[in-house]
Amino acid sequence: VALILFALVFQIVLLPLGIKQQKNMIKQASIRPLEMAIRKKYAGRNDQVTMRKMQNELLELQQKNGFSPMAGCLPMLVQMIIIFPLYWIVIRPLQYCGGLTYSTCYRLAQIFGLEFSTKGQPVSTSFQVDLATKLSQDGWRETILNSGNLLDSDGTNVLEAVENMMARFGGD
Repeated sequence: VALILFALVFQIVLLPLGIKQQKNMIKQASIRPLEMAIRKKYAGRNDQVTMRKMQNELLELQQKNGFSPMAGCLPMLVQMIIIFPLYWIVIRPLQYCGGLTYSTCYRLAQIFGLEFSTKGQPVSTSFQVDLATKLSQDGWRETILNSGNLLDSDGTNVLEAVENMMARFGGD
């Protein structure tokens, strides 16, 4: 539900940019025949002076009709700036929302006997689901406490890190 609501809000916020992009595409379609006529006029001539004349005529045509080739890229760029970080947050919630480091996840995998990706690779989604399942069961604190070594390779106390994550997500 939260993702659907976020998607709706995201689309509503970006609606003005989308409308601007659509208007720009309509302008481009309307001047396309004129652009093709200019290109046809200079077809077959590849010298620098002729190419410069053609580019100047095309630029003049675009300015006269209020068309900007870059106006179509801006909405996509804004969307990408939002979508890429959002993608990583959605597929790696333990790291980005929960604050668990890679080494803490590795230590938790050892404690709970979970399969874990090798060093240098991101924490897999399947591991996160398995860990969430283990942490939703009774007795997870005792399992961590009984593991012996509560520190991960970075020196972070694993139990404290998990409790902090649980507090961020609203408790058990």
